[in-house]
Amino acid sequence: MSNYTGNKCPVCHKAFTDQDDIVVCPDCGTPYHRTCWPADGHCVNADKHGTGFEWKPENAAPGAEGIVCPACGAANPPASRFCSQCGAPLAQQQSRAGQGTAQQPGQAGAKRPEAEQQQNPNYRVFEIQPDDPIEGVKARDWAAFFGPSAGYYLVRFQGMAVTGRKFCVSVSAFLFGPLYFLYRKAWKPALFFAALSLLLEVPGILTLLYIAGGLPAWLSSAAFIGRLAQIGSYVNWIQMFLRGVFGVYLYRQAVLPKVQELCRSIPEGADRQAALRRVGGTSMGAMFAYLAVFALMYLAVYLYVMSLGPSALTKLTAYAQQMMNYLS
Repeated sequence: MSNYTGNKCPVCHKAFTDQDDIVVCPDCGTPYHRTCWPADGHCVNADKHGTGFEWKPENAAPGAEGIVCPACGAANPPASRFCSQCGAPLAQQQSRAGQGTAQQPGQAGAKRPEAEQQQNPNYRVFEIQPDDPIEGVKARDWAAFFGPSAGYYLVRFQGMAVTGRKFCVSVSAFLFGPLYFLYRKAWKPALFFAALSLLLEVPGILTLLYIAGGLPAWLSSAAFIGRLAQIGSYVNWIQMFLRGVFGVYLYRQAVLPKVQELCRSIPEGADRQAALRRVGGTSMGAMFAYLAVFALMYLAVYLYVMSLGPSALTKLTAYAQQMMNYLS
């Protein structure tokens, strides 16, 4: 609503407020009070449609008007091809210095990525039209599947398809590991890295139990526990590096068959888009489930240490204090 507040309705000429029910023209983004939208459905700027005209807020800074999504009404940066809020394809109206009205997708003379690829197989496609195919799936369908992150993943999936490269740095995958894949609903890599991450916690747990005196005699070897912790640390850094470099590729490999099969089984249209949004997007529940398992594992360790008696907790407290002094 803040994108329209203070601007005037072209019918009643009253300024929009945060409480107004506003609709926008799907062709140019001109906003109206819902009760003011013309009964015949014709926008007051209908004569300018098809000429590159876009409604711009009266109080917007030059060059910062952006593109209004016809599906949800959200404002997007001028170069956006997909809505940052709902993933819907945007009617791109770009102009360049020294050129007239920008060519629309599909118009004669518009340079398509396929033509560029034929001229140069190593060409990297960074401008994607809604109907452009990526791995046999139209970009608009991928956008529905990705949701708000459509712009990020469309470019990277297309780049991988064109160049054949498998590496694409992802800070999220590097830092958050299983949580990244669980959030993106990439179940296979999510389960693999979740199991690996939980396994890599074992050396740390054994260290705590060793200090608390809760390990059996055959396992109570400082050298063995230290070596195990060292190996675990090395493996952890290696898997973090691999996640960060190949995280997006693993996500792509996990969801590609699912999206392709869904597009084959459901005809193009609203039903397909709805199904893609349902199976795609993100999952906060999966993240919380993993964190719950993680917390329960350490809760079990804590309860076991408590069962060893006050001396075990005292030893752990002293060890923690030593570590704090060392780090400081």
